[in-house]
Amino acid sequence: MNEVGAGRVADGEKPVVVAPKPVSEPEFIASPPALVPIVLLLLAVVTVAGGGALVRHFGGTTYPIAYTAAVLAIVTLPLLLIGRWRERKQGRSRLLLVCPRRRWTFFAVFVFFLALYGVTRFGPTPFYEPSVQAVAFLHGHSWVDAPGYMEQVGPICNSRLPIAKEALPECDFTRFDGHTFLVHPPLAAIMMMPFVAAHGRVVDGADRYQPSVSVLMGAVEVALAWRLLALLGLSTSASLWLTAFFGVGTTLWYEATLGASWDFVLVTSLLPTLLALNEVFGKARPWVVGVFAALAALARNDLVLAWPAYCLLLLVRGRRLRELFGLLPGLAMAGVVYGVFNYTRYGTFFDRSLWLWYRCCDGSGYFNPAFHRAIPGPFSVHFLPTNIYTLFFLGWGLNSSFPWIRPLGAGQALLLTSPAFILTLRPSLKSSVTLLMWMASILTMAASLTVYASGFTQFGPRYYVQIFPFLLILIALGAGRHLDQMARILILLSVIIVAFGVWQIHTIGFG
Repeated sequence: MNEVGAGRVADGEKPVVVAPKPVSEPEFIASPPALVPIVLLLLAVVTVAGGGALVRHFGGTTYPIAYTAAVLAIVTLPLLLIGRWRERKQGRSRLLLVCPRRRWTFFAVFVFFLALYGVTRFGPTPFYEPSVQAVAFLHGHSWVDAPGYMEQVGPICNSRLPIAKEALPECDFTRFDGHTFLVHPPLAAIMMMPFVAAHGRVVDGADRYQPSVSVLMGAVEVALAWRLLALLGLSTSASLWLTAFFGVGTTLWYEATLGASWDFVLVTSLLPTLLALNEVFGKARPWVVGVFAALAALARNDLVLAWPAYCLLLLVRGRRLRELFGLLPGLAMAGVVYGVFNYTRYGTFFDRSLWLWYRCCDGSGYFNPAFHRAIPGPFSVHFLPTNIYTLFFLGWGLNSSFPWIRPLGAGQALLLTSPAFILTLRPSLKSSVTLLMWMASILTMAASLTVYASGFTQFGPRYYVQIFPFLLILIALGAGRHLDQMARILILLSVIIVAFGVWQIHTIGFG
């Protein structure tokens, strides 16, 4: 192996090794012990039974998505136990259904987090813009019929609109024939289309089932994180620790279980990003990476800035320069889909949503005197200090009553919610993979660092959830095949802090 993530590892410890050429899954992923999927499925059942009872005791609701996880676990457990018995008697490495242990473990990770996220799911959300947009798509148009409180560009977007029309000609929305458009990119709505279609192509009930879809995606993403860590060559123990960190030691837990519009969009963006990274560190097929990278950009616009990093990663993984042309169909597809989506709304292939929202509709935007009407667009270096403060320094609130420390609605700094992210500084910058992960992280942070809003009501710095997969790889590269005691302490601390925040928001609310 000639490409390594050489972090600060203990004496005699092997560093994480990234295969220098594309590999198939069986070639590189180590097989975890047979007890791992069994224990995870048992934990899923216990989580739904015990956690669900506790939630109901305190007046909460256990949603069907949690019971679905329990049923999956109960059905699967006998198969694994029989497979374990056959393995011990006959010496076979496969369990049942011709599936190796690594795939059963992937499934078990998914089921466990489906159970955990399902039990800790928040209630119905009034913010279900992806479902509203999905209804519009299913009826063959891009304009929406949305409640007035949702972020939208249209005739009722804000009480300041009459003033905006006089000052800014582009705020005369009569040219849109009275139609209203939402501000989010299209992928989240596309993901909701099958679920909305199953509910009769109407938005009724979306406030209840959209959070469950978010829970489902979040569980899949944690399982993909598990697989990604295995592809990076970590031991089973290290992979379990870092998977736990990704799933319950970061604010992905909160975002996936809340499922409101902004959170749903962020959770949606993680899915294609994780799929792209799994492919990069697996078979490294350019056309597959291109499709998933394109889908990620259709979920969050700023993820288009990660495309150069994917190109360079494929070169590091042994692909030739001419093979990178395989990326183009997927990337072109994203451009066409997004361009058509914008043209049907604004008559241009460029997205005008955020600019029109900022200048014409949002009371905290262009017409806020604090901005002196000198900042014409939603992105500016003027907003950099506020966003840097939110990302690195914003603390928790203090209260005179129990539990005395409260999460602020404005958010908390990244390291004050997930201190284990400090481990991203461990891998050596001599590794090209390390440099490219930092490149992807910094480029995709750029828009969030310069946007006029720092996240509004949020737990942690919400806008940076989309870079968590890149940061997870950096932690893995610097960890060694087995995590040291400091890494485990930081992961445990992260889990405690995030669990504390999720519990407080559920029971008390923000400080």
